[in-house]
Parts: sequence; C-alpha cells; structure tokens
Amino acid sequence: MKTKAMILSGIFTMVFLFALGFSQANAAIPYTINYQGYLTNATGSPVDGTVSMTFTFYTTVAGGTAIWTETQNVDVSGGIYSVILGSLSTLTPLAFDVPYWLGVRVGSDAEMTPRVQLTSVGYAFTSDMAMDLVCPGCVNFSDIGQNGCTANQFMMWSGTAWTCSAPTGITETDPQVGTLAAGSWCTSDGTAVNCAQTPPVLIEADPQVNTLAAGGWCVSDGSVINCNATPGAESDPQVGATTANLWCRANAGGTALDCNQTDANLAAAHNHDATYVNVTGDSMTGTLGIVAGAGNGLNATASVDSWVDAIADISLGGNIGEILTTGTSLDLYSNGDVYIDLDNDNNGTNVFQIYNGTDNPVLTIDESGNVDAIGTVTGNGVRVRDVISKPLCDAANGPNIRGMLWFTNGITGAGATADTLEVCAKDAGDAYAWRTLW
Repeated sequence: MKTKAMILSGIFTMVFLFALGFSQANAAIPYTINYQGYLTNATGSPVDGTVSMTFTFYTTVAGGTAIWTETQNVDVSGGIYSVILGSLSTLTPLAFDVPYWLGVRVGSDAEMTPRVQLTSVGYAFTSDMAMDLVCPGCVNFSDIGQNGCTANQFMMWSGTAWTCSAPTGITETDPQVGTLAAGSWCTSDGTAVNCAQTPPVLIEADPQVNTLAAGGWCVSDGSVINCNATPGAESDPQVGATTANLWCRANAGGTALDCNQTDANLAAAHNHDATYVNVTGDSMTGTLGIVAGAGNGLNATASVDSWVDAIADISLGGNIGEILTTGTSLDLYSNGDVYIDLDNDNNGTNVFQIYNGTDNPVLTIDESGNVDAIGTVTGNGVRVRDVISKPLCDAANGPNIRGMLWFTNGITGAGATADTLEVCAKDAGDAYAWRTLW
C-alpha cells in the first residue's frame, strides 16, 4: 500500500521532551515517547483502519544503521494516528545525547522520506548545562586556588572569614595502617594494621609438603607430605599376569589379580546360586533355559532307569512321564495322553515326520491329518474305525476326503449284520459317493 505521511512535529517534539525530562530510575514515569502523524494513501486520501507500521531511529538524516526499531499494528482514523514508541521495544539503550532522526515505514512499503529529526523545546536547553555541570555562580575546582594554604591544611570558615589550618579535634577510631614491609603479611595489634609479618606458611601447624622426588607417589607421615614413594610400596592387591582375551581371577595368595584364565578354567571353578544347576545333587528354582550352540543343548547321562521308575534321566512333571535311554534306544513314556500340536502358530504349514537311517522321511503327517508313508504294512494292516460321525462324500466335501476309507462295525449276535468297508470316490461323471468295497 503506497502511503504518504504528514508528521505533526509540534506535538511530537513537545511530548518527546516531556517524556525524556524524567529520570528512568523513577518507576512511575514510563521511558516512552508519544508520537502522532497523518497518513494518506497514494492518491492523497486519508487512511482508515489498522495498518502495520515500523518506526526506526537513526543518527543520520539518510542512510546509516538503525539504532532502534519497533513494529506496531496502528489504528488510523481519518489519516490521524498516535503511537507510544518504546511500548514494545525499550528505548533504554538510547542515550539521547546526539541528534536522532525517525524513519517511518508502512507495511512492506519502503521507508518514507525525509526522516523526521527529533528536536528540543526551549526550556530543555537547561539539561545541557546540567549534563556538563555548567551553571552561573557555581564553583569549579579550577576556581579554587591555594589561597595561602600549605600542604595538609584545610580551608575552614571561622565564622567571619576563610582560614587555612591543620585539622584539629578529629580522631579516627578505626584501625589504621601502621608498619609496611615489602612481601610481608598483615596483622592487627588492636589499633593499627601492621604489614611486617613473615609468611605464616613457615610456622603453620597443618601438614606441609616436604620431600619431592620426580615421579614419586605422595604419602603423609602425619606431619608432612612426602612425594618420594615408589608404586611398589602400595599394599593393595596389584594386577599380576595378563594375557590378551583371557579371564581374570585373584591368585592363590590373594595378593594380585591374574588375567590368564581360559574358558575351561572359568567353567571348572564356576559356581552358581540356587537359581542354577551346576553339579550332581544341585537343586534349582526358576526356569531352566537351554540354548544349543556348537554342541548339545542338553546332555542327559544314560542309566538303567526304565519307565516304571519314579526317577529317570529326564522326568517330565514328576510322574506324568519321562524320557530316557535304554541301550541304544530313546524311550518316551507317558502316564497320560501325548499331544503334538503341529499348528501352535496357526500358519498351516507344519508336519510331523519320522526319518530313516539315511535321513529321508518315511512317515509324514501334516496339520490336516494327511499321512504319507513309505514301507510295508504288516500285522493287522490298516484299520479305519467309525469313531466319529461319517462325513459326507458329495460334490462339496468329496474333493476334500477323496480316497478316505470308512469301516463300519457290523452287529454281533442276534440280528447280526456284516461289517462294511467303503471308500469316498468319484465316477466317470465326477459324481462323488461312498463306494462299498466289502
């Protein structure tokens, strides 16, 4: 917004000098300046509304560096506005002892020209004399001559005239400085401070530093500190033998810390509290975590124990079950049900497998109960019992159970019926049904 301003300099200078005529130390008088102006737009019409205005003080009429600035949102009515300079940014850094010029800028416009020079009013000239202590009739040091007085005399008024005389009747009661000796300490005798004492460190009762030897350790003998001891004189345990990357332990005599112990040494000498199991006969509390590394996660010593014992190589929950080795066999015994959960993580991809001696699977059971087996069925062969409800073998469910065998027990005794064996299969027309094999 292009603007023009007409400065009401008479109002500005009057209020400016009034505000600065008071001391800043008087908290009741704000250190601010009231400034008024007249603001028009580019066509000369007076401005109405609130505008952002920036006020800046300089020590030059043009150019130069700003020594104070403040931006306010100013209410303008009919072109006339009034602001209190210093209400946002304090004016205290300014001494007002040299000429100042005020620059005014509206919004993002360039600063208006020319700048307004701060002026004084007539009665403010008195402040110049106050600053330089210049006043008619005042006595300055240059106005005072010897007037017949000699050294160490005062000019005194006798009641009728000025006379020169030595001070009488003046006795200072505070202690005075008495004897002075270069490099000496000062003490008081009750009436004066005498500086003639030798440094008190020569007669100080506190322990002093005595013998000094380069590289020596400092120890006290109770009266002085001697710095001439060798590190070997220390009685605390020292670091003895050291080998890189080996463990540390105290030597047998308890006089030094040797860092030369291998992992095997550490394991042989290691012992735990009741949270751990270390040797035969130990009992433990808490949870035993076994993490397999390069070797076995858990080693169990073979014994002659069998499943009829209360104690086995690994006992699972007291008499619930046990795992043991007998001869060349690994036996798992249970006094209850045995569950193998193949889908604890619910991802549908887990299987239970048995491998032969060449590490090839010979029996696989997936999470859906499907069995894949390699080998010959002996003994009673494969027998399917009707232990659950017979599923449907139709177009919807048939593809899921295709090939399933279903055996139904016949009735024995009076009213006997034959056993039946069926298979879920489809015909050439892709129709699924239970087909009787027997």
